[in-house]
Amino acid sequence: MATTATGTIISLIIPASRAGEGIGYFSLSTVVSTAIGPLIGIAMMNRLGFTSIFTFSFIIGVLCLIAMFFVKAPPLKKVQSLKGFKLSDYVEKSALPIALVMFFMALGYSSVLSFMTNFTAELKMIQAGSLYFLIYALIVLISRPFSGRLLDSRGANVIVYPSLLLFALGFAILSQATTMSFVLLAALIMGLGYGNFQSTTQALAVKLAPKERMGLANSTYFICLDLGYGIGPFLLGYIIPASGFHGVYLGLACYVLLGMGLYYVLHGRKERQST
Repeated sequence: MATTATGTIISLIIPASRAGEGIGYFSLSTVVSTAIGPLIGIAMMNRLGFTSIFTFSFIIGVLCLIAMFFVKAPPLKKVQSLKGFKLSDYVEKSALPIALVMFFMALGYSSVLSFMTNFTAELKMIQAGSLYFLIYALIVLISRPFSGRLLDSRGANVIVYPSLLLFALGFAILSQATTMSFVLLAALIMGLGYGNFQSTTQALAVKLAPKERMGLANSTYFICLDLGYGIGPFLLGYIIPASGFHGVYLGLACYVLLGMGLYYVLHGRKERQST
């Protein structure tokens, strides 16, 4: 709920002409926190034990709660109370096509989030797993402000197609990884690829929706994103024993290329027609 609410507040604050750039800046907060958080957690676990991690997280949660009292959210147009069940009351149809593309890609990237530690342990390079996410975050931190401006000035297709090609290339490199340098190279390329694709699709979901339904657009987007992250490990967990990590990552490189076709059908061709 907090993710949807904060994303909607940001969407309302940012001028429509700079939505891509603004959401790119905002989404950096998630990337940086998910890179720094595990480093803090591992250090605390080794020195103070697991309990310290939950205590630390509780304190952070309380501080966030206090901080929210100082946030002045822009007013939203009131909508009529819900009567009965209508899918349109819970899903924003204008954001659904791009959200479905995000589901498709998030399902693929869940293999990295869930299995990178196991993959690098199998290669006897446990440290590479932590460094992967750090390099990924740094690349996203550097590149997203530029991709956000490009989205506002040139449209989504200029970013999405190269990003998906880089995403597929990153999987291809992981499929051949035998040394730490390969893993870190994949992190760099996936940061440019998936990292910028994710922020671009989030900005698109918001830009396509009416102002009074931005909250619903954010919700629709994150439903698909989280479903991809949740379903992906479950499905891929059945494939890994048969093909190994290298086989799965090679297959996902082809999977992402197919996703480019899905993006074209659901959004890419329409954007080209409107520009």
